[in-house]
Amino acid sequence: MSLTLGVIGVSHPHAGGHLQALEGAPEITRLLIWDEDPASAQRVVANSAKADVATSPDDLLSDPNVPALVIMLKDSEAGAWNLRAIEAGKWVYGDKPGAQTATELKRIVDAAATKGVHFCPCYSTRSQPLAREVGRVLQAGAIGDIKAFQATWITSDVLARGPDNWLFHKEHSAGGILTWLGCHWLDLLRVLMRSEVVEVSAMCATQTPAAIDVEDVANVCLRFDNGAVGMLRAGYLLRASGAYDNSDMQFQFEGTQGALTWYPRGTPAGYRLRSRNAEFVPSGWQRDIVIEPAPQSARPGYSGDFLAEFLRAVQGEGEAPATEVDAWQVLRTIEAAYQSSAEGRKVSL
Repeated sequence: MSLTLGVIGVSHPHAGGHLQALEGAPEITRLLIWDEDPASAQRVVANSAKADVATSPDDLLSDPNVPALVIMLKDSEAGAWNLRAIEAGKWVYGDKPGAQTATELKRIVDAAATKGVHFCPCYSTRSQPLAREVGRVLQAGAIGDIKAFQATWITSDVLARGPDNWLFHKEHSAGGILTWLGCHWLDLLRVLMRSEVVEVSAMCATQTPAAIDVEDVANVCLRFDNGAVGMLRAGYLLRASGAYDNSDMQFQFEGTQGALTWYPRGTPAGYRLRSRNAEFVPSGWQRDIVIEPAPQSARPGYSGDFLAEFLRAVQGEGEAPATEVDAWQVLRTIEAAYQSSAEGRKVSL
């Protein structure tokens, strides 16, 4: 089955990677592109073998031959458009967080439940093979009941990324480092532990000398409904030219039977497991698990395999890899962190 997808917005910071993934997806035979700047839409079409310019976004919403839309807009605009698309019965693929507020996302949750379609936020780290393997090991009881954890994502600073970007200004963005990158780790913690956040205590700060009005440093203490308590640390703090090659990333989990340490960008790929469970560490207390790299996906662009899962769901083949409920849970947790930091108290969800 071939698909025609509509695209609303091509100026998002991740638009280039998403457009490359859409262009390379064999399930998609046609893309209909709209942007408020017609010249930007024309440039995309000129570099595509399958794209045409859409007359208007309203035409995309009403076209019965377009089952799904890819919406790439500023946070301040994305929520309203995602809701309109869901209410029109369209599946939606979009960047995180999906809206500027959790209240907007809750409206999308309610509309999706009524319409039977989904908004899929691009929380693509949850579908990576090693993330799924770590989740399997934790859920199988390799370290027993999880009691504590730490997650870290420290990356290049605001000056290296460009402080004029709308991402760093409250008028257009849902927040700072937490809504752009820390959100991925919040989502992944939920997936790895199959648990939801119930309490938040946070300190957020703007440390850069650049003129921005969102946080570039966040330390967030989280209590999950499985009883685990831990910390998410995120920051634009490295004076480096490479946005991700220079990132410091780590997960650490401690439980009643051991501990698991994972560096998502570690070399070689794998994790360290310390366990008293002989099923997982038959030779003793500690085991370093090296995962053979999976064959490189033939799909180009940003999160091509994650997009493929979404496209299969659009065609009725399996579940969406993430939904509006995930987007809402993450953003409401981030908003609780902002409230906690501003008021100097724990916030319950």
